[in-house]
Amino acid sequence: MKKYLIFLGAIMLLVFSANVVNAEGSVDDGADDVFHHYVSAGTGGWEGSATRTNIDIKEVSYAVDGAQLTLTLKVYGNIQNSENIYYWVSYNSTDAYYWFSWHDSNGTGLAMSTDVGGGLFDYNPTITASGDTIEGVFNVLGDTSNQVLYGYAHEYSEYGDTTKEWWADYAPGSYFPFIGLVNEDGTPISGGDTPPSGSGGTPGFELLTLVAAITIAIIILRKRK
Repeated sequence: MKKYLIFLGAIMLLVFSANVVNAEGSVDDGADDVFHHYVSAGTGGWEGSATRTNIDIKEVSYAVDGAQLTLTLKVYGNIQNSENIYYWVSYNSTDAYYWFSWHDSNGTGLAMSTDVGGGLFDYNPTITASGDTIEGVFNVLGDTSNQVLYGYAHEYSEYGDTTKEWWADYAPGSYFPFIGLVNEDGTPISGGDTPPSGSGGTPGFELLTLVAAITIAIIILRKRK
């Protein structure tokens, strides 16, 4: 009986380990690619390749480690605690939607299950900022595969007023909402960022590991008889 319990414990340990999914991925963004909304003679327009290091995104990334999911945004300068600067990261997975923002020294975030009737939430993720990095740590809600990851940073001359001068950077650049407009020099505004990389794990891996664990235990038990 004692040997049986030991083997049963070994099986449960393998099963638990199989359910701990680790994954990571990132969107890399080039320097000096901030979009600038200028106002001249009462009219506004967009120009690309502005230098604004404190909102110039270097990387947006995610990492899943067991029951925690971490979203990270890095800039080429330093994260600012300003009422005129706003940072945002969003991550959509198979089962949930995760996001955080940083504005005027305050971090806000939420994770919400997309399964109808599921009712799973993380209302209090840990959002911190230091140096060039903002990090949000969430509880994992279901399957974290099928990732859609992006981030942006805005700086306003007057917060939220898009009719005046302001700056924006998006990673990947294809999420910039004004793609297709033209710079002052006549070249089209476009993004040239690297798409998300990484993997959400192999579907069915947990089941395969469970079957293997049970098979090994049965073989050992038979040899013991």
